[in-house]
Amino acid sequence: MSNNTQTISNLINILAPNLKGIPSKTDDKQPSIPPVKMIKQLCHDDRMQVAIYSDAFHDFDDSIAILTALKDHKKNRIRLKYIALCSGNNKKRAEQVALLCNDMKVFDVPIIACKREDAFTSNGNPLINVVNLAEYIKDNTVNEYVISEKQRQLGDVIINQFKKNNILIFNNVILTQRNIIKNSNKLNILIIGPGPDCEVFTNDLVYNIEAITWQGLYNDIDIKRGSFNMKSDINAYIKMKLFAEKNNINQYYIGKNTAYQTKLPMYIFRALAYKSKNVDLQKIVQLGVQEFRDASRVLFNSLNIPPCCAHRPIAPGFLKIQGKTWWSESNQCVRINKGVKCIGSMKSTNCCWFENCTETSPMYDITAYLLMRDRKTHIGLYKIEKLNETIFQVGKLSPDIKNKKHYMLRIKKEIEEFVECLNNKYLNRI
Repeated sequence: MSNNTQTISNLINILAPNLKGIPSKTDDKQPSIPPVKMIKQLCHDDRMQVAIYSDAFHDFDDSIAILTALKDHKKNRIRLKYIALCSGNNKKRAEQVALLCNDMKVFDVPIIACKREDAFTSNGNPLINVVNLAEYIKDNTVNEYVISEKQRQLGDVIINQFKKNNILIFNNVILTQRNIIKNSNKLNILIIGPGPDCEVFTNDLVYNIEAITWQGLYNDIDIKRGSFNMKSDINAYIKMKLFAEKNNINQYYIGKNTAYQTKLPMYIFRALAYKSKNVDLQKIVQLGVQEFRDASRVLFNSLNIPPCCAHRPIAPGFLKIQGKTWWSESNQCVRINKGVKCIGSMKSTNCCWFENCTETSPMYDITAYLLMRDRKTHIGLYKIEKLNETIFQVGKLSPDIKNKKHYMLRIKKEIEEFVECLNNKYLNRI
């Protein structure tokens, strides 16, 4: 027997008893040798390896990007090594991502709560508010998402199971990230949230990392108008940037000009939400923005197109309507029965404000994910500007989208695919 044959034989003997769907040597009813295709998959995994840093549940676009990544992981298009939650109140964010993983039936991706929690909103408040999606259920009688103790308990059971299985990781998080990176090859790091654990990244990990992709523009740290993921925790960004530049690691950046092109028409979103049978997609999107919307209502409203409504004021200010005074922050009002109420004053749990929008909020983070995943393929969506040998950028002065119609169809397709995965509750990732 040759050395190569002996190596393969040893690999089969070690792995076969522990792999679901592969019979062990002691199983008399099935052949003891796994299929050749499975052996090749075990020996040569050439999928793109990905790690994500996200402030999920500050805005819903993190959830869309994460669900897209989980879908690609499940379909063996990428190998998702871990998801790390950053910015603030990271354990709570990690628990909510665990619920997304449970919805997608993906149980082999570590979910890590970052140690660093130094990010702040534009008005100086720490990024700590997180919505517990598990505790909400839609009450159709009042058209609002309300808290249900039964729903909360079901969510807690799922979260505790993730902790028990060591998938949800709150301890030794720096060492855990480092160990995973050390055992990775050409890892692509996607940063779609402020304040990643920059102390993880030291010179001994350089050869394990292929590139870092940021949602935001290069060095855009102006405290007022800068990119959110940079300015909210400037120190973390600078340390990560210097680490990449010092070690000649490629960096890719994508800005707001591109992200603003990702507002999905509401009629398309409604159709996608209707197709989602096992998971309430509207709840994920509507309540996913609650932290951002409640923390900075004026900023949130300024980024969203006013809805089609019966009454629209000429300028922001106080409006006297039917004897009642309403405050309009961004020309967004909606008719309620016989009165008119400003969307800006509605609770985020009220479905009325969301359903009266003509488009969803911009899906910033999926733009960065698609840049990372497709940049080296023929299906790349962007015109990429080269700033120097290791720094590349999209969307500084213009959207830099090759074909807007094709682009929106691609985003719609990505959501359709993860909705299909959400619906197929019996298809587990092994």
